[in-house]
Amino acid sequence: MRLRTSLALAAWTCGLIPYLAAQRPVRPSAPCPCGAGRSCRATLGPPIPPGSPLPPAPRPGLALAAPVESSVSHYGPAAAAAAAGAPAAAAPCVTTSPARPARLWWANEALLWWQSGAHLPPLVTAAPGGTPFGQAGVLGAPGTATLFGADYVNTGLRGGWRTRAGAWLDDEHRNALEGEYLTLGNQATAFAAGSGGDPILARPFINSLTGGQAAQLVAFPGLVSGNVAASAASSGLVGAGGWLRHNWLASNSCVCDGPSYRLDTTLGYRYLRLSDHLGVSERLTDLAPGAGIPPGTVILLNDRFSTLNEFHGADFGLIGRAQRGRWYSTATARLAVGANVTGTHIAGATTVNVPGVAPLTQTGGLQALASNIGGYHHTYATAVPELGLTLGYQLTPRLRVYGGYTFLYWFNVLRAGDQLDPRVNPNLLPTPRPPEGPIRPLYGPNDTEFWAQGINLGMELRY
Repeated sequence: MRLRTSLALAAWTCGLIPYLAAQRPVRPSAPCPCGAGRSCRATLGPPIPPGSPLPPAPRPGLALAAPVESSVSHYGPAAAAAAAGAPAAAAPCVTTSPARPARLWWANEALLWWQSGAHLPPLVTAAPGGTPFGQAGVLGAPGTATLFGADYVNTGLRGGWRTRAGAWLDDEHRNALEGEYLTLGNQATAFAAGSGGDPILARPFINSLTGGQAAQLVAFPGLVSGNVAASAASSGLVGAGGWLRHNWLASNSCVCDGPSYRLDTTLGYRYLRLSDHLGVSERLTDLAPGAGIPPGTVILLNDRFSTLNEFHGADFGLIGRAQRGRWYSTATARLAVGANVTGTHIAGATTVNVPGVAPLTQTGGLQALASNIGGYHHTYATAVPELGLTLGYQLTPRLRVYGGYTFLYWFNVLRAGDQLDPRVNPNLLPTPRPPEGPIRPLYGPNDTEFWAQGINLGMELRY
């Protein structure tokens, strides 16, 4: 639903500029009323009432009005006087462009964005002391509460930075080369808990041998005491790209305090990068004498999951711009189509420290076992639409300030928390048991969608 809404808004936005332009009659070519030597394309002028004659061209040899520097033009009083041969009064033009057409621009933006959080399955549970052994920490059992997981994390506001730079290839501003780079800040969520047995701590999973809910105990009265820690980190979105920009439609480039419009198309390359990390670690101390494990034995257990997404694609875009005096607004719609190259790394280990014996480390933790540990790579054909709106003000002929909003959507993205398989075969845990039964946990991959949106505050310098 969000994608359909975004695409519909893009189509409406990009259709608005040419529609408005179509309502404005085209004026014939004429020398620039703002002065000799100005580049004044004969394109769109102000509305002409039905039956009204077009402004006459200046008579041969007639001197034009004194030069007036303005980035937008329309047939104002000074122009009408010049066309009729009358002396031209000083035109009340807002000076919004330098004497020479700007060829280079550089913009820097402060970003205040949000991006979709990382989803985590239930990772740590608790139960009150006195809970039966078979129900302790089991999801759905009476008294069980989820302490960490079963939620989205890293959803807070992120600061960031974006820079854009470009160069017009001609004085008429019809063709340009442009590039950008953006980065958002990283976020992480951490959790830690410990107990001597009361309350009960556990890590829940589904027993693939029975199909029912189960739990690995971290702390239970008289059996084991321990600590559990978990962390989930999400990198901020990183993006870059470059494209060729071409002006498709424009109003007069020499306007005296009147409205002007232009519509540009872009074609180029886009790159995006996003990574996720999730880790769970335990430290368990045996408390049960006579259970086959020497008292004081310490077990260290670790699970690690990480994902990386890198998008490479062709980028198509429309940029519509409207200006009146010093105020201007811009609407941007872009669609990148290409490939998301993904990588997933899963690792797990268990280290047993028996008093007086050298530590023994085995492959596998709880949800990262020999059945799913390793590195995996997949490539997805995908798309990344983006919408942007900007409102700006021209402080000087070479300096602008602006604020705006951007929304970006990315399909087929891998997040670390989605790669955990909740089904575990206890016979595959790093113990002396024979490896019998289903081969679980397994690696998916499981993809999802990603979005980023927020406010942009920027400044642009032209030269």
